[in-house]
Order: sequence, then C-alpha cells, then structure tokens
Amino acid sequence: MTVTALGRTPAPVMRWSWATKPPCVRLARRQLEKYLSQWNASELADASTQVLSELLTNAIRHAPNSCTDHVGTMFELSGRKLRIEVSDTHEEIPRACQAGVDDECGRGLAIVGILATDWGVAPRTAGADSVIGKTVWAEFDIPL
Repeated sequence: MTVTALGRTPAPVMRWSWATKPPCVRLARRQLEKYLSQWNASELADASTQVLSELLTNAIRHAPNSCTDHVGTMFELSGRKLRIEVSDTHEEIPRACQAGVDDECGRGLAIVGILATDWGVAPRTAGADSVIGKTVWAEFDIPL
C-alpha cells in the first residue's frame, strides 16, 4: 500500500499490515529504506532498518497464532524525527533482558536501546476498556 501526497511524494506516514511470516521482515525493511530515501533521510537507514528488524522479528516470534495473526508497521516522519511502530495482538509487554554470552536470543531490545533515540511500548485498545495487544515504537533524531 502506498499513500501519496500531491500525487508525487509519499506522505510522511506510511502503514502496512503483514502476515506473521519471516519474509515480512525483509519486505518491511525494503519499504522503510525506500521511504527514507524519498524523505531525504537515508542517513538513518542502517540504524532504523536494524531496529525495525528487531521489533518485527519479536512480534512474529511471540505472535499468539502465527498462522492467522498479522502485525502492523507504521513509519512517520515529523519534523526532525522518524518514528517506527510495530503493532501486534500479543498483550505481553516486551522487556529488555540481560542475555548470557552463549544465549541465542535476548539482545534485540538492548540493540534497539542503543540505536534509537528513544523507544517504548503502548497498549493497543479497541475502546475504553478493551486491550487488543501492544505497539512497540522507536524514534530517531534526524541529523541536521
């Protein structure tokens, strides 16, 4: 899905829904790289695509039902900030942990914390009292 502003340039907010399958990580990274280039923010490509990979991989790995579930991504350029969001239906809040030297997992959010200017988690709601998952977000300052 491509949203355009004035028929030429992508709007500064892009959203997609992905099946919870590993190929979506590569496809989402390509979309982010494409829009960073069009938004004249390519200098953020390395760090932001790595963070997107970590967040999206976590969402897929912990999806309640990987056969039917979807995850959403959102990229937003606002002023001198880039915001990336990954939303899923799993209610468990991710937490950075201390991975051991031989551990194969557990470093993703530590990497996010190093590469992003800021990151966090917000519940997704479907009304006043109904939580339907979470959104994990990361922000990057765009250098002058």
